[in-house]
Amino acid sequence: MSNIDQKPQLLGVKKVFGRDLYFYLMHITWPYLYLLIFTSYMLINLIFSAIYYMIPNSISDTSNIFNYFYFSVQSFSTIGYGHLTPTADLANLVVMIQTILGLIYTASITGIFFSKLSRPHSKIRFSKNLLITEFNGKKQLIFRIGNTRGNDIVQANIKVSALHQVETSEGEILREIIDIPITRKSTPFFRLTWTIRHELNNESFFKESERYQNFERLLITIIGHDSTFSNTIYDRHIYLPTDIIYNKRFKDILNNDLNNPTIDYLNFDSTVEIGK
Repeated sequence: MSNIDQKPQLLGVKKVFGRDLYFYLMHITWPYLYLLIFTSYMLINLIFSAIYYMIPNSISDTSNIFNYFYFSVQSFSTIGYGHLTPTADLANLVVMIQTILGLIYTASITGIFFSKLSRPHSKIRFSKNLLITEFNGKKQLIFRIGNTRGNDIVQANIKVSALHQVETSEGEILREIIDIPITRKSTPFFRLTWTIRHELNNESFFKESERYQNFERLLITIIGHDSTFSNTIYDRHIYLPTDIIYNKRFKDILNNDLNNPTIDYLNFDSTVEIGK
C-alpha cells in the first residue's frame, strides 16, 4: 500500500506494552484509548469489589452481590452517595487505598487526554500515485499534496529521498538513502495544494528507465509552522515502486475563483491522459 498511515515497524524491535506506557498511549488511536480506559476502569473496580466481598461485613448493605461493585465504583471515583458505607476496619483501609489510586488514575487520564488533544498534527493529504510524465517538454516525476485544513502552513519545507539497496566492492549489500532534488523545496505559505516535481535528467537517480522500479521506498517529509495553532507540524509519506503511473497528468481540482479558491478533494487522486 502506498498510502501508508500506519506506524512504521522496525525489524528486530518488539512492541512491548508497558515498556513506555506514555509513548504507547500517545500513539494509539482515540477509539483504542477509550476502550483501554473503559477496560482498565472496569477491571480495577472488579478487583476491589472482590476484595470487599472477601471481607466479612465490609459494607453496610450486603443483600445484593452487585452492591460490592457499586460501592467500589463510588469509592474509586470518590462519589460517596452515603447509601453504601464501609463497616469494617479492614474495609476502611481498602477504601483509603482505593481512593488514593482513584485520584492518581483520574489525574493520569486527564493528563493523557490533554497531551493528545494539544499535540500538534497536520492534515496534509498526499496523492495516491507518483506520475512519470512529460511536463514542459521534460520527463519528470510528479506527485502532489494538499492542506485539507485550508489554513496557512508558514515556511513549509519538503524533502524527498529514495531508499534502495547498493552492493559494495566487497559484496556487502547495504540500504542507502539518496536525496532527490525537486524543483521547489519550500513555499512561504502552503494553504491549498502543492505539486512536487523532480526532473529526470542525466543527473537524476532515476536517469535509467529500468531504475524507475528499482527502489524500495520514496520517502517524503514535510515540516512547517501552523499559523492557527502556532506550532511546528510535520508529516511523512511513503511511495512504493508499484505506485508509479506513466504518461498521465493530475486532474485539475482548483476552481478559477481568485477571491475564494477551493479544492475538489473528491478528484485529488484522479489522473487524465496528457492533452486532455
